[in-house]
Amino acid sequence: MTLPGVDPKKLQQLQETTKRISAKVTLKQSSLLIELDTDNDGSRAVIPNLLEQLATSLGQQLRAFFAIKGEIVRAK
Repeated sequence: MTLPGVDPKKLQQLQETTKRISAKVTLKQSSLLIELDTDNDGSRAVIPNLLEQLATSLGQQLRAFFAIKGEIVRAK
């Protein structure tokens, strides 16, 4: 798959790391929980950035497509 504006070599390098991550997506009545996990140290290092990108992207889509306003809450 080719994505516009994405260097295929860089994407392949990223996927070499992220393919070791497993995802669990739980959908409830009014919530969505995404859990990423791995037993690989290199893959574990990219999870926080990946989750940050997913949260930001989802927030932007909610606002752009549905005019939903909100916030990203970073749990401690």
